[in-house]
Amino acid sequence: MINKVTELKTRVFYHRNWGEVTFEVKKLDNTKSKEDLIQVVDEFVKSFGFYTLCDKWIKINRDEAEFILKIILSSDLAYGNISEKFSIKNELSIEILDLFTSGEIHYFTNGTYLFQQEKKKNDIGVIFSSWTPITEATFDTGIVCLDQDKIGIIWVQDED
Repeated sequence: MINKVTELKTRVFYHRNWGEVTFEVKKLDNTKSKEDLIQVVDEFVKSFGFYTLCDKWIKINRDEAEFILKIILSSDLAYGNISEKFSIKNELSIEILDLFTSGEIHYFTNGTYLFQQEKKKNDIGVIFSSWTPITEATFDTGIVCLDQDKIGIIWVQDED
């Protein structure tokens, strides 16, 4: 798994042309209770110097996590610029989520989004309807995933 994560990190950092990206996957400490998933997520993001959200984390499903990843890997959050390599980022989103396969899988994010797609142009846009930042950046969002064995984050920060 370490080699796969390293390879994915290299691809993420190469293909995302804007802002700052945090992408990490760690083994979960089996001694910690996973009953309070929010506490596990908060402790994890805090280890990167991010703010905790407590009850403001929003649980999402895999399809929503995949779409959020496609957007944050393909576009600038501040200006909505879309990368020319969108199809590569679609595949990358799926590969990242496929790292989490053990037991029940949970996905969290920090906001609610309105998604729109202009089919003629194949442009995809996201409008943040609301979000709670976990960084000092003007815009930040991403997903935190965890399964029975590991926890991961892919988070982007963009400035206006």
